[in-house]
Amino acid sequence: YWAPQMYWDADAKYEDYGLAVEEGEDGTGIYFLFYSAYSDDEFVFDISDNNPNNLSDSSLPLYNTVNDLYSNCYYLAVAISKTCDGPFREYEGFNGNGLYMDAGTPLFNLEYMDKSLDEGKSNSEKLYKARRSFLDACPYVAPDGSKYMYMARMVFEEDKTSEVWGVKMKDWVTPDYSTVTRLTSNGYTTTDKNEKFNYDDEAIVDEGAFVRYHDEKYYLFYAIGPTTMLYPAAQAIGETPLGPFTKIQPEDGGMLCSVAQTWDAVASGHGCLFEQDGELWWAYHTYTLDKYGGYQLKGQGIDRVYTTTNKNGVTVFHTNGPSRGLQPLPEAVSGYKNLAPLAGVSATGGVSGTSKNYLNDQLIKTRENDAVFEFTAKKETEITLTWDNYVTVRAIMVYNSYLKENMFDKIEEIELSYVDANGSKGIAYIENVGFDVEESLVYTPWLWDDEEHDDVLRPLSSAIVEFDEIKVNKITIKINKAKNSKNLCISDVVVLGKEA
Repeated sequence: YWAPQMYWDADAKYEDYGLAVEEGEDGTGIYFLFYSAYSDDEFVFDISDNNPNNLSDSSLPLYNTVNDLYSNCYYLAVAISKTCDGPFREYEGFNGNGLYMDAGTPLFNLEYMDKSLDEGKSNSEKLYKARRSFLDACPYVAPDGSKYMYMARMVFEEDKTSEVWGVKMKDWVTPDYSTVTRLTSNGYTTTDKNEKFNYDDEAIVDEGAFVRYHDEKYYLFYAIGPTTMLYPAAQAIGETPLGPFTKIQPEDGGMLCSVAQTWDAVASGHGCLFEQDGELWWAYHTYTLDKYGGYQLKGQGIDRVYTTTNKNGVTVFHTNGPSRGLQPLPEAVSGYKNLAPLAGVSATGGVSGTSKNYLNDQLIKTRENDAVFEFTAKKETEITLTWDNYVTVRAIMVYNSYLKENMFDKIEEIELSYVDANGSKGIAYIENVGFDVEESLVYTPWLWDDEEHDDVLRPLSSAIVEFDEIKVNKITIKINKAKNSKNLCISDVVVLGKEA
């Protein structure tokens, strides 16, 4: 079993999906668990001459004895439950196409789709029959209420690539096979293949789809593989749920959540967006590396997501991640939010072309090619944040540059203009706030064949001060560049607190 994704349909009726209505239930609201299930050789045989001895011949069509499934393939499946924690059971009953489904029947069966979607492949019919798989089911409901299913179409034997496909659903167990659509072509920005996608040549798969509607556009998020070190999440934009979609080039901010070869947090692909009390997050698959470059256990990561506008005037999504250093807890957990965007900001010492607005835009630059910028000064800066009314502050984070050559190694001084419980005003000082350089460096000698490369600074590293609540209306932060830095670059300032 592989790549589950759950969807809660509050309007789904028990009677339509074969669930009994018990006393006290209103008969609506079903959890659908979509996943992929593998067809094993043990359960298949060759029906061309009914001779099981031909199982080793991969050129022959191999079928499941019950449901005509090909061997060594992942098929989409669906299980249902009244509650999110189950128990789940595979759907059983007739679907909207008149097909009886049970635990051995795929949700989506490639036998019913238009074979011409395999156009452009060598020996198309063989590819179609030999070890094609569908993975990474992603259900989606459009603003008009129509249902869709997205999936990765995998080819393991011949061309070793994958694409993101989509289909409109009549209901959650019935694909409308007349709408099956290829949504991406690996290595190209569109399925027309007129423009190359500017990313690593080893990124041989498009998979792990997730869709979000924003500003009358459909954003298709997908992972680029293989699922080793460089496994980022990218984005494409379309006018309809089934496209056509155009991938946003990396240099135009097209990478939603991407790593670099010099990081020890890697493989930030296949994920999903979710909201919690107004905060948008990307939850994703990830690995960590040890200091010798070995892969450690797979895990889950979450990081904040924002939108920004790239140089072409196109709105793109940007994740402040993947992160390994300390990050602010969600407001729903801690009770504190980032107050910096609500403040007026000024900064001294900025170089030509930089902007003070980069300091409180909530966007943290993690790589060279994106649509996010750092505030840059030659040597030093004094940053001032002011609020019209007093706010309650609990912590301050100053995010360093994503490049070690532009880092600071400490904050000289922080001044907080405060008012106490008796109405008395004053200035509180915090001096020599350390930035933990050693903790923020990625040990990288295993990456290089020579001795010239040094460790790199882990993006989303920050200097942090945390203290008892204090009411302030102005914060001044004085920072100098590190001794050997070329410039002083600051990606963002976060002030955690409460408005009241």
